[in-house]
Amino acid sequence: MYSSSAQASHSFVRNVFSAVFPLFSHKMYNNMGYARASTTVAAIATALAAAPILIVIYGPKLRARSKVTSAIWAAESSSNGVI
Repeated sequence: MYSSSAQASHSFVRNVFSAVFPLFSHKMYNNMGYARASTTVAAIATALAAAPILIVIYGPKLRARSKVTSAIWAAESSSNGVI
């Protein structure tokens, strides 16, 4: 229900990266060589693959600190009759 801004930001970042990558990838592959440049891209992708795991681990702490999430939980619990 409240994930539209997260989905929009994800789409925006993905589109910006896909627009910017061709601007530097040709020079990167020419200067670094194919093996080293591909390893760099793979290392970045591997590091970013840890993000969902970190969100699962630290998600409850982040949600507890969020004013918006606290307000949503309060509104849902009052509408459900839960104290």
